[in-house]
Amino acid sequence: MALRDACEAAGFAAQGTEGIGIKINRDCMDPLLNGVVPPGNGKLPLPMVSKKVVAECKAAKTKGGKKTAAKACTVATVDAPVAAKPLPQTAEAGPNIVLVLVDDLSMNLMADDLGELAKTMPNLAQIQREGLTFDNFFVTNSLCCPSRASILTGLLPHETGVLTNTGATGGVGAFDGQGNDGRTFAVALHEAFYATAMMGKYLNGYDIAASGIPAGWSEWAVGGNAYSNFNDTLNHNGAMISPELHLTDQISELGQAFITGASSGPFFLELAPYSVHAPYAPPACYATLFAGLTYPRSPAFAARPDEHAPQWLQDIPPLDKRFIKKIDDAYRMRMQSLKGIDDMVGDIRGTIEELGLTEDTYVFFTSDNGYHMGNIRCGRAR
Repeated sequence: MALRDACEAAGFAAQGTEGIGIKINRDCMDPLLNGVVPPGNGKLPLPMVSKKVVAECKAAKTKGGKKTAAKACTVATVDAPVAAKPLPQTAEAGPNIVLVLVDDLSMNLMADDLGELAKTMPNLAQIQREGLTFDNFFVTNSLCCPSRASILTGLLPHETGVLTNTGATGGVGAFDGQGNDGRTFAVALHEAFYATAMMGKYLNGYDIAASGIPAGWSEWAVGGNAYSNFNDTLNHNGAMISPELHLTDQISELGQAFITGASSGPFFLELAPYSVHAPYAPPACYATLFAGLTYPRSPAFAARPDEHAPQWLQDIPPLDKRFIKKIDDAYRMRMQSLKGIDDMVGDIRGTIEELGLTEDTYVFFTSDNGYHMGNIRCGRAR
């Protein structure tokens, strides 16, 4: 559709039209062409339009006549989510699935003893008590994007072609470039009549304005570089939204709404909070929790190499007090962040129970990779 039509479809009114005073030229087309997101009046999200096409449109309006501009400005909005296929009357519905994929979780954030864990993370303790825990578990590549690519496809990194987070062999660019976006479990689940939802963090390098919505998803609420967890923007089904809530709380609310709307099933929901990744920004209500908590001093903490280690390893200086304090502070904020995730898990399971779906729903809780802080000292003090 034309750029103007895309704005009109998003709810912006033509000049002179009675209504809420949101105008196509002033509040949609001009912001799109001038790179302003969200629009100036903040009432409606801009339609999702390719950055490349906007640039071509802007250049055409500057250099060419009306016909040239009209042709260059004929664009398509990004792909919308796909509706779930109706389940045939003769088919048996599969189980509902909720996957909670935490970013950079480490097991030292969770007490080994369930009684102790219940004091800090009661909902995670309940999952462990009622479910099954894998004690011997490995990731294909202990780095965000390669691990998530494997989770999405079931393939090893040398098969996905995603070996790191950025560059030619990393991020969403490498993932899409190798054709992985067409062979994810979302595509397979869609073919199996599932409603599918992805909320939170997708893959490193995902551009909320240009990357679009991958195949197989019927609900989409994904951020870009949203690690701050506050004042970030999500691509919500092709529209830009700026949540006022902490991002974990926002995807929790969206996830509960999705489950309610898809309760006739079957459905798949991935909740992928940006926590507990750096900069370790917890919900405001937990910002003072766990005062005085310090990083566990296991035998590996601040351990030094012995005389048999290579010289370059021996030359790395030991952790100093200043850096150890930074580790303690970060660990405390990671715990505070996990507390918000624990709330999300409880709210999601509560919604499932209220809808009578407990016996038909699997809930998985995992992480893309682990996280070391000062264990087997291998970084320079800063």
